[in-house]
Amino acid sequence: MIQYVHIDSRFGKQLKALRQAGKKAAQAADKAEDIVARLKNGVLRPEQLGTTTRHGELRINGCMKYDLGSGYRLVTLKGEGDLFVLFAGTHDDCHRWIENNRELSIDDVRRRSRCVPVEPAKSRSRWRTTGKRRPHRDDADDSLEQPDDSQMRILFSGLIQSVQDHVSSS
Repeated sequence: MIQYVHIDSRFGKQLKALRQAGKKAAQAADKAEDIVARLKNGVLRPEQLGTTTRHGELRINGCMKYDLGSGYRLVTLKGEGDLFVLFAGTHDDCHRWIENNRELSIDDVRRRSRCVPVEPAKSRSRWRTTGKRRPHRDDADDSLEQPDDSQMRILFSGLIQSVQDHVSSS
């Protein structure tokens, strides 16, 4: 389980350079920043973060590339209960970065990175599939969380049925 996200000290400069490189590059920087924000919030499954590249990355063990669109990529590395955000740039820049850093150890990356603890995995919703509220926990706040897709389908199907029943009885 991932407990810490380590962000390479050069990552902020890479995002700044992307934002100055044009509209598509700026959009890629926004996507990269969104992925990092979701990582910090405990969303750790790759399919929930963004689109990964089709063939992954075999040159560095534990490395994963995210497709940021328009030929831009985000390079991450998973190891020893930590996730490392390493590089963002064009496809070619990422290729060069990976080639130049094949021998990079996790300890080297850890030393040059800023460490951010991952928020503990929370129940993403208080709604059960029956539509009832989960019992209130003492340590939970009173704000409602967003229901997931399956819960929304149940809610809306009930609302639609209620409206149809109301219309047919009128």
